[in-house]
Order: sequence, then structure tokens, then C-alpha cells
Amino acid sequence: MFIDPTGMSKEDIEIGRNEVANRKLNSNEIKTVLSALQNITDDKLTFNKKNNRIEIKEFGKGDKKEGTELIRKLINNQNTVTININIDGKYGMVGATSGATNGDVENTTNGRGTDISISLGFGHEIYTMDSKGKVSVEKLSTTDMLTHELVHTIAQVNGETSPGFNNNTPVYYTDVNGNAQIEMIPKEEYLTIFGERISKKDKGYQYPTENRLRREQKKNKRINYLKTKQIKR
Repeated sequence: MFIDPTGMSKEDIEIGRNEVANRKLNSNEIKTVLSALQNITDDKLTFNKKNNRIEIKEFGKGDKKEGTELIRKLINNQNTVTININIDGKYGMVGATSGATNGDVENTTNGRGTDISISLGFGHEIYTMDSKGKVSVEKLSTTDMLTHELVHTIAQVNGETSPGFNNNTPVYYTDVNGNAQIEMIPKEEYLTIFGERISKKDKGYQYPTENRLRREQKKNKRINYLKTKQIKR
């Protein structure tokens, strides 16, 4: 039985397509998406085959407070989030993306909001740091990539992402060899991983960051965007 925490629409996270093979997702791919979503929230999620939607089957309580709130807000948002897979065997893209389903990119930044589509590909490598300051190379899992994209998505459906794709925001970190590095990334990527922002549309809501969600999932802190893009200081 679906439980709707706000009384709004329940049909706002849907299963999409395999974009490489141009077909519906098969049962294993659906399980992959559902499992990744489940790793983010304390609520029990289920896939409704009749309407192709992800629904909340049962409320839960635990340590994933921000992740649980994030999934609830996406399910109950007036805009629809579609999750696609961009892998078919050995073929597909590296990383993950999210963007306006209908091409109305301006509505992701102007306060209106819009439907969003996410594409999940192969994981890529990043640098992470544990609680003792040890830096490691980590290959992102499906859950990791979806966590990142859903932080973008909650801002996009509210029309509150940072506009532009220019690499104009610095990230300073130390790599596995102890070398100081600087990486220039778009402001939206910085806000998604590290930054703090409060929604104007959803009054009082503090958007999550990827690193706070990673902490809830007992994972090490992400300290850069892409391992391959480095500029020595």
C-alpha cells in the first residue's frame, strides 16, 4: 500500500528506458534502480508495474534523514523524475547526467521547475577521504551516481539550480600521492557535492549535499569532482 506523506501526487519517480538498446528496462535493470534508491532512504520502496512508478510502501526510521526526506520530496513533487539506464553490455556512457526531460532547460534555473530525466552509466573514479584523513581512489557505484544526480534533480524540479556550465569554481584537495591539487568545476557541481543552499520555493528546506548523503550511507567524503581532471597548484 502506498503511503503519501503530504497528500500530493504519488506518481513522480518513474522508471525510464535503456537508452543504449532503445527499449524498456528489463527486470534486472529495474532492480538495480530500485536498489540504488532504497540505499538512499529509510522508507521501504516498491516498484508498481501497473504505472511504472516508484512508490513508498512503508515509512521507516533510521539514520538516513536527509536521504529519506529527499526521496519523499521527489515522489511528491508536481514534476516527474524519470530514471534511465545508459548501459547495454559493454556499451554505454561513463558517469551520469540529469536534465530537463522536455528540453526546457531555462525552467531548471528560473524558479518554475520542470520534469527531469536522469541517465545512469558506468561508474568513474573520484578521490575520497576517510575520517582519519586518508585519501583513496574510489569508483562510483550506481547508488553513488544516483545520489549525486538526485541532489541536482531536487533543485531542478524546483527551478533552483545554478545556471551555466562554466568551470569557474575551484575545489582544493590532496591526491593519493600527497600532491596539492586544484580542480575548476561548474558552480552547480560544487553546490551539489559540497555547498549549502536553502530553497526559496520550498520554504525553509535546506538542499542536501552529496557528501552529507554519503555520510548517511557510511561512505567516505568525496573531495573532488573528476579524478582525471587535475591542475597542479
